[in-house]
Amino acid sequence: MKFIALVIIVLALVSPVYSATTPVLFFTDLTSGPKIGSTDVSLGQTSGQDGAIVTVWGRGLGNSQGTSKISIGGVNSSYVYYWGNAVAPYSPADMSTRHGMQMIIFQVPSTVADETVNIRVTVDSEASNTLPFTVRSGNIYFVKKTGSDSTGDGSWTSPWQTIIKALDSITAGDIAYIGDGVNQTTLDAYNAAVNLDSSGTATNPKALVTYPGASSTVGATGLNIGFGNWQSGVGKTSHWTIAKFTALADVNASVMHEGFRLVGNKYSAPLGNSPSGAVEGTGNNLYVLGNEFTNCGIAGANKLYHPLYISTPRPSSGPQPPEQSGRDVGWNYFHGNNAIRAIDIYSEGKYGGVMSGHIVHDNYIEDQVGGGILIGGYVVGDNWIYNNIVNKAGLGPDPSYGDPSGHEGVYIAAGKDGYVGNTDIYFYNNTIYGCGYAKAKLSGSTGHVMFGSVSRYTLHFTNNIIYSTGEPYVTVDSDTPTTAAYGNIWYGDGSPPSWDTAALIDDPVFVSATTGDFHLLQNSPARNAGTTIEGLYYDFDGNLRGSSFDLGAYEYMGLDDEEKAEFGPYSISGMEYDRSSSGNE
Repeated sequence: MKFIALVIIVLALVSPVYSATTPVLFFTDLTSGPKIGSTDVSLGQTSGQDGAIVTVWGRGLGNSQGTSKISIGGVNSSYVYYWGNAVAPYSPADMSTRHGMQMIIFQVPSTVADETVNIRVTVDSEASNTLPFTVRSGNIYFVKKTGSDSTGDGSWTSPWQTIIKALDSITAGDIAYIGDGVNQTTLDAYNAAVNLDSSGTATNPKALVTYPGASSTVGATGLNIGFGNWQSGVGKTSHWTIAKFTALADVNASVMHEGFRLVGNKYSAPLGNSPSGAVEGTGNNLYVLGNEFTNCGIAGANKLYHPLYISTPRPSSGPQPPEQSGRDVGWNYFHGNNAIRAIDIYSEGKYGGVMSGHIVHDNYIEDQVGGGILIGGYVVGDNWIYNNIVNKAGLGPDPSYGDPSGHEGVYIAAGKDGYVGNTDIYFYNNTIYGCGYAKAKLSGSTGHVMFGSVSRYTLHFTNNIIYSTGEPYVTVDSDTPTTAAYGNIWYGDGSPPSWDTAALIDDPVFVSATTGDFHLLQNSPARNAGTTIEGLYYDFDGNLRGSSFDLGAYEYMGLDDEEKAEFGPYSISGMEYDRSSSGNE
């Protein structure tokens, strides 16, 4: 027995512990809603007594509820629809395979105070961090296949039948829950299967959310747009939450604008090939959280087509539009896309607007034909890119249109000539592996990282892991950074770039790069080798980094690092670098 115990201890010391014992919450679909008015009685509720049905995603929550509790405003929810892994049908976006997330779907109790309150989970007496939720007025409606658009009133017992009826009926602050099999695969208006032709407000957004366990598809191949956002005589609509749908189209699976929140959706555009994005958006305060992007773009897709494209207006004449800011792109899973650059943040034009305040974090990108991430022109001010994993991006073939570039894992070319103000790119604790395309026609464009227009921005490139499987660390055509870029680990292609004056040259010792598992083993030289970044408190898994940072997206969590669980206070939504890294306000 002593020998067995010793073996267990030894194994524990050399094997990574992927998630701390403390549960952690990342984001929710809804950030506000009513506490009364739901007519759903499927769990034994009293009709009209309780409120919005909210989904929260996190880690360490458990595969079932058991004795665990979820509370809001200090009141435990009596009605939990689901507690388990973040997979279909409760989440069409696969947040389990790479992110290891669980999700909880619960109802807001009527006894919660009418104010901004906190959501918290307690698992085995361990309390999580909190996420904010604002209790406000609003109506709750339901759409089912068995409903009627002509005689239904949108209640649980007399639901509507189509998403279009819900669109025509809800007002600012209302939520419509879409039932199983309620699909919209034919045209509504403005070339969209579902055209969001009216707006919510910042304090009272409109919301379309699939009902717990339901599957709803919007769009189809042969249609240009899945979710559109155009109102005749007004222009683009604003302040919508779209959550947990399967959306697809030939060009735009979803179009977003001011105050849009896209959460837990699965996006595809298998025929995408135009200057656009499977999901594209302009405007302030855009949230793209916990979505899955796959099968976006045809083989050899146009260089100007992207899975996620965030930009600004580009009028043909002046004046230049106001600066746009506040885009949070987090916890998304990009895989198997032919469209170039999984995350493309870029604008241009003589009168094009500039944009700032981007937060790109905790995304997993793999098997990406074109580049992984572009932080491009007209991105100004402060922008943070951290905890991302870019695994085999910049792959071939060359795009069918435009110069045959785009074969880098990450491309940073931020700033704008003539911009009055500073532009800083904070690129911390990312893991970049196996990127580039040996057969690229422009051989100088292949590699793991590329920098352009370096005089326009200050680069803070620290605590990253760059692991080559044959292509250059830095593309041949890259500019040379002249500012604070140092302290990374480089492996697989010889000496590191000379500008990284504190570089490490060693195998970071991943658990299994071949299976895409980039957790560190105990003997990794990346452990405790990083610079402490004030405000960057957690890693890709939601584990506390502690006072001695590891390099890359993951913090090693062996038994000898238990003290990291004591570091804090821990609040994901309280990051210094992020007005709301949880995406909740």
